[in-house]
Amino acid sequence: VREGEVPGLNPGEYVVITVKDTGVGIPPENLPRIFDPFFTTKKEGEGTGLGLSMVYRYITGMGGAIEVDSTPGEGTKFDLYIPATTQPKPEPEPPKKFESANLLLVEDDLTLNKLFKNYLTKEGYKVHSFRSAREALKFFEKNQPDLAIVDTMLPDVSGDDLVWTIAKKFPRTPIIVISGKKPEAEIEKLLQSGRGCFLMKPFKLPTLSEKIQTLIERRKKSPRWN
Repeated sequence: VREGEVPGLNPGEYVVITVKDTGVGIPPENLPRIFDPFFTTKKEGEGTGLGLSMVYRYITGMGGAIEVDSTPGEGTKFDLYIPATTQPKPEPEPPKKFESANLLLVEDDLTLNKLFKNYLTKEGYKVHSFRSAREALKFFEKNQPDLAIVDTMLPDVSGDDLVWTIAKKFPRTPIIVISGKKPEAEIEKLLQSGRGCFLMKPFKLPTLSEKIQTLIERRKKSPRWN
């Protein structure tokens, strides 16, 4: 890429990934907003508006860029520019893993549910994932995971209600609340008391893993939560 050829990119070598469809296209008035968190033209319950926002954050965080070309009625093309390197990446020190840890994941968005589950499984955790509060509570009837990850925007029961149920019935289970909005004051107070933590979407996957490890380690050192 030469200087000024792609807005926002420094001159250099890049790997370019092109994703193209032949769908309905994106109206010109929506193009400036497609990477905004929670912007979506889908019906309620069909999308979170976080997919493109997360991709944009990851690509630009690596020093890359995304170009979009869309024609209504014909389709859309995304060009993802990722910095190329010939330098070998140093091997990072393997992080401490809790391979025997069982995690409960409650996330109604199918894409995010699969993303979180696949990542955490590769990290060495055993993940039991559900897309509704009722399914999660049925699992809790016969099992007690080492930690629960709960989205507050659920289709059947309020995620806040699920958090309170877990906190009261299973006081030794740490809780990570994930959402695109700040939790209610009482939930925030509960988490700040040492029972868990909150992650605002979108967040980096390694951050989720770090929070899990911190809470599980704290649980092992202090079996009785305050």
